[in-house]
Amino acid sequence: MILYTTKTWKFCPDAKERLQSHGMEFEEKDLTNDSTALQEYLKYEVRHVPYLVHGELRIAGFDKEVWAKELLYGVSWRCYSNPSPSKLKETKVYLIL
Repeated sequence: MILYTTKTWKFCPDAKERLQSHGMEFEEKDLTNDSTALQEYLKYEVRHVPYLVHGELRIAGFDKEVWAKELLYGVSWRCYSNPSPSKLKETKVYLIL
């Protein structure tokens, strides 16, 4: 499990704390000063942090409800588009129960 973060975005510490509080092992890759991590992250074609990658699962941004459903209760969701922030309202997120 890889968590891409930055030092400046306020939700990155929340995402790390959520994973740690539930005993989940992850590798944090801070994009602030790590050019290799930044190049890896850019391949996903997203522009949101925190960004969690676990196998085929991708979670962009931090929303306590989504993270709880996915990580704690095993509900799977997929985001089928990688919108720019200006098009975020058009993004469809599907919950598969």
